[in-house]
Amino acid sequence: PDGRYLITGGAFVQTWEIEAGKSVLTLSLMEKELGPKDACFSPDGNFILTTFKTQAQSGLCIWNHTNGKLIRRINLFGENSVGFGKSSRNSSIEKIGFSQDGRTFYAISSDGSLSTWDFATGRSLQVIEAHQDWVLSAELTHDSRYAATSGAGTDPPIRVWDLEKSRNIRTFSEHTSVINSLLFIGNEKFLAAAGHDKKIRIWDISSGKLVQVLEGHTDLISSL
Repeated sequence: PDGRYLITGGAFVQTWEIEAGKSVLTLSLMEKELGPKDACFSPDGNFILTTFKTQAQSGLCIWNHTNGKLIRRINLFGENSVGFGKSSRNSSIEKIGFSQDGRTFYAISSDGSLSTWDFATGRSLQVIEAHQDWVLSAELTHDSRYAATSGAGTDPPIRVWDLEKSRNIRTFSEHTSVINSLLFIGNEKFLAAAGHDKKIRIWDISSGKLVQVLEGHTDLISSL
């Protein structure tokens, strides 16, 4: 949170002290566990939240940043699971982030579920069906107050969410093709969206107006 450390994930998770240029902590994953899709620090920097995915399980892990010990593992399926919307075993958690006070954290799942969790107990407080179909892209603002999601199928392509109030505050339905990537830009007052139509559209979140259309790609855009 203070800019001193960086988290990276692959076969294992590491935290780095940026100024010193060295790894300070390695978190050991379970056998046959894929590297996390997302990881973040708690606001006070004392804890690390990571996603995990195996063939049989998907969920979240909370770690102590000082000693690297696993504090809590939250399973979404099977024994000791918490239950999570309409999740299937093929779904995974795409994006995670803490509330500003660190008491809760948020998770956006590929199955279209957006959930709020209690940090102290590890319990799911609320689950919103953000999209009827799968979530193709998800993005959080820096403070995790707002989220943007894009859905597949017949869902409106893009929705913006106020996570503290658990409500949809903006819907962008003008896109006519699949949205593969979203990005908050311009002090997070604007949202860039790109996908199969080879264009990048930039939206003013407050007014809901289209600000700019960037063209130049000759094939679909997969990331921003």
